[in-house]
Amino acid sequence: MANGAAAQPNLFNLKSETVTVSYSTTSIAGVPQFSYRDATREVTKSGDAIRRELTEVGTLVTIDLESIPDLQTVSFSLVLPAINLGPNNQPVTLHTISVRTTNHTTLAGPGPIIGQVQTYESLELHGTAQYVTF
Repeated sequence: MANGAAAQPNLFNLKSETVTVSYSTTSIAGVPQFSYRDATREVTKSGDAIRRELTEVGTLVTIDLESIPDLQTVSFSLVLPAINLGPNNQPVTLHTISVRTTNHTTLAGPGPIIGQVQTYESLELHGTAQYVTF
């Protein structure tokens, strides 16, 4: 790459014992794609349905998994660290974390809930980061 800059990955394939995730920062359609699968659900999102936020711990990539009125909404957030690819854009191994967040809701909003309104399940993920041409 020009000026000795390392290539940045645009495709991430990750898994834990219970979850499989694929995230691309772009696609043939020109928009990001995110696929999530666990034992009970399979969710695919694209474009603006994928939220990205740069944070101190890396890029937080979030999608909504489920929304059940008067019960809960569930989101999944993936933490992507900064990654530099090596010579010839070879894929690199990636170890990271993710959080599945459940926001408990009621018809009257979160006010009537006693105690914790949000609960979390953290997952360690591993897989590859790579650059592909779409």
